[in-house]
Amino acid sequence: MFKTSRKPSGSPRANLGPAYYRLWTAIPISTLGDGVFLTALPLLAATLSRDPLRVSLITFAGWSASTAPRPSASDSPVHPLDQRHLNEELSKV
Repeated sequence: MFKTSRKPSGSPRANLGPAYYRLWTAIPISTLGDGVFLTALPLLAATLSRDPLRVSLITFAGWSASTAPRPSASDSPVHPLDQRHLNEELSKV
């Protein structure tokens, strides 16, 4: 029916580049670290103190600190997932 002059480039993954794979490797590592932190903090607090109020306050402080919005992502005029901005930031690493 319609003929195009473009040739298929093969795998769609061919154009992603190493920065993309570094990002997709860093996300699960970061998530795992957050999970370990949020699991270990109450256990550490319970080991150091038997007072339930102190344990709950330490746990809440750790949880709220880890879930607080980051100023670099929330105040940025560029959308944090903009591909050009992401490539620029990853090339600095």
